[in-house]
Amino acid sequence: MSTPIGRTRSSESGFALILALLALMLLTVLALTLATSTTSEVQIAANYRYGRQALYNAEAGLQVARHVLRAMNVAGTAQGTLPDPRAVTWLEGAPALPSPGPSDPEDYYPHAGTAASDPGCDLRGGVGYGRVLNDGLTIYKDMTGWNGLPLQGTFTIWVRRPLIVQASGQFTDVTDPGQVVVTVRGTAPFGGPGVTADQRSRQAERVLEQSLKLETGTTCVSTIDQTGRDQLGTGFDPCGELTGRDFAPGWLAVP
Repeated sequence: MSTPIGRTRSSESGFALILALLALMLLTVLALTLATSTTSEVQIAANYRYGRQALYNAEAGLQVARHVLRAMNVAGTAQGTLPDPRAVTWLEGAPALPSPGPSDPEDYYPHAGTAASDPGCDLRGGVGYGRVLNDGLTIYKDMTGWNGLPLQGTFTIWVRRPLIVQASGQFTDVTDPGQVVVTVRGTAPFGGPGVTADQRSRQAERVLEQSLKLETGTTCVSTIDQTGRDQLGTGFDPCGELTGRDFAPGWLAVP
């Protein structure tokens, strides 16, 4: 039996519309997937960039700290920026209160500095990162640049005394003002006192810590293992001093 042509055409009506809708749905899904993937990649790249920038800001803060502490040492004011040495010992989890008390909201961050029984930062002797570095002219907090050079973000510098762990397991402060622990927090991309809570939540943050020891006196630098004093290698003296290259007193990193 043969099927009438009119009936065949009637049963196939609307098929093209369904096919077009399926194709449209497929293209929509592909477009949304591509958009989501692109957005994620952009965000990942931005997070990586800001993370590296925060690290570089923290490294810059360490160099600034060494420069400032050296200048303060020459002026005889380096000890004044450190917390006072506590002439007592304490057990882990029960640090002695630091002195003087916080004069800046960031002093002894992230430790509250109000309760001797607060073990929150006892690894740092109950003083958190220490006191914000203050050379009498500048408070080194949320610095957006230094010496006329801007930063894509900020850094904050804290200083504190190292700790001594006694044989009994108790802690005490190092009294030598020539030993300092410097902590620097670098942030990116937003910075400065006008940072909102939303902006701070989207900041990258890196914290670096370094122990410094004051190197006093003048150390001579010889030309051992060098080929010469000029581009032609003439005037080589393996035991001679490099004129103008002697080390002045400064802060050296403790391994």
